[in-house]
Amino acid sequence: MPETEAKTLQEVHRLLRDLLKPNMRIYWTDFICSYLGMLAASVSAALLGLGSPLAWVAIVGAALLAYRSAVFIHEIVHFPGRRSFRTFRMVWNGLVGVPFFIPLFMYECHAEHHNWRHYGTRRDAEYVPLARLPRTAIVGVLAAAPVLPFYGLLRFGVYAPMSWVVPALRRRVWVKSSALKLDIEHEGAVPAPGRQARSWRLQEVATSGWLAAVAGGAIWGLIPLAWLAQFYLTYFVVVVLNTTRLLGAHRYVGDEEGMSVLEQVRDTLNYDHRPLLDALWAPVGLRLHALHHMVPALPYHQYSAAHARLLEHLPEDSFYHRSRARSLPRSLRELWDRAGHRREFDGLRAREILAMTDRTR
Repeated sequence: MPETEAKTLQEVHRLLRDLLKPNMRIYWTDFICSYLGMLAASVSAALLGLGSPLAWVAIVGAALLAYRSAVFIHEIVHFPGRRSFRTFRMVWNGLVGVPFFIPLFMYECHAEHHNWRHYGTRRDAEYVPLARLPRTAIVGVLAAAPVLPFYGLLRFGVYAPMSWVVPALRRRVWVKSSALKLDIEHEGAVPAPGRQARSWRLQEVATSGWLAAVAGGAIWGLIPLAWLAQFYLTYFVVVVLNTTRLLGAHRYVGDEEGMSVLEQVRDTLNYDHRPLLDALWAPVGLRLHALHHMVPALPYHQYSAAHARLLEHLPEDSFYHRSRARSLPRSLRELWDRAGHRREFDGLRAREILAMTDRTR
């Protein structure tokens, strides 16, 4: 790490060191209220029936709260060693992870997204250099949204049971189908023998068992098909929100060589102009994503305070100030424009493209 970058990060951590302790009361209150609100909205929609306009309003409300509940997976994976998260982790996995087919082991690959050696490379499941690819790559990401809700059915209803019966498929299922990823070509790692392997298998069996129970309930008429349709619609809205957020989270100019922490911040965006609106599509702190890449150990409920401090103490022409985006639509338009002029980036490294971007902001 360059000396100047090390000094900058040391200064940032000095400014924010009193904000690094998670407040579990906030986590529990936020998660439980979001989860119960999702259930209430879902029940309301089911009682009203899909023919009622109010039911669709309730479905959107349920989706927003389901999205907020689900995004806590991001916080959980960033505090793997904290004992205070142990119960929270288990409760979240039981109430959201398993029922929504996103058990925690599917997101353990997130650590690679913050590793300076792996960020933006093939080891990073959450990154594709979209600014260097044809615009069809962006269209493809958006076009996948309608079918993504079915991925959990395939992963835990087909792949997992098949791999239990055919051991030769086991490694392939772990490597190819056990990560929440933007890069569909990404290959993950198999679980380490021992505790991790047992945990992954238990979560997989629980999720497959839940899916089997739901399928059985539908076949025997215990679960109305309208409820399953409503679940799909809720899940679809969540996927659309998260996919759109992902497209606006970074500038995606990576060159497959990894990026230092400050380069990651320059390649990542903060949305602080409309905090209430932005929190709907980027909940639980994700709207300040550049801040998160600079200080991954910062709990989400301290993001606003940390962001204000950094804006006050860092120069107005600093890398951090330049991470501020005006709006999600504008960021998406800029990504589309960069992809349209991608050939101008041929032969340029990520830091050179970021310098060009800085000059035009």
